[in-house]
Amino acid sequence: MDLDIHQKICAEAVKSWSTQHGDEPFSCHALESVSLDMKNKKNKASFKDTMEMLLAEELVSSSGNGKKPYKLSNKQRMLLVEVLKESKTWLEEAAEAVQLYGHQFPDVNWELELKKCAAGKQRHVWMNWFRRARLPALLHDRFYIDGKNRKGNQKPTSPPHCGWEGTPVDVLN
Repeated sequence: MDLDIHQKICAEAVKSWSTQHGDEPFSCHALESVSLDMKNKKNKASFKDTMEMLLAEELVSSSGNGKKPYKLSNKQRMLLVEVLKESKTWLEEAAEAVQLYGHQFPDVNWELELKKCAAGKQRHVWMNWFRRARLPALLHDRFYIDGKNRKGNQKPTSPPHCGWEGTPVDVLN
């Protein structure tokens, strides 16, 4: 099961809740008490969709309680842990791609940029920038940074030296 970064944060918060509170019912508000990341508006907005997906996959159950509509059994928690182990966020995939292709771009400080995407007050700004300006070069042969792509090939047309050769690919979704 593929999870985006916000879905993974919600699922991690559900797992944390279950670890701390057993099979006690929970809501989005309750998850804020076990996960600071759940206070982020994007994660809150993703909560309902994530919970519908987890319900459909039978990784959580309905509690019948209006204020705390979800619950997680021990068996479901073990299954959720397995799903979380198998799923990767785009940031984790980017780190793997840096290992494969980062050497083609010696002027880019990949370690620092990934660190800024993962933590800090400006991480959301860095994440958005990285996904537009760096991630395409790691995932596609047609995206160039300083005139080179991930295979080390020179851009056949210039200017510009950076960006897509041909039709852009949407890497944000």
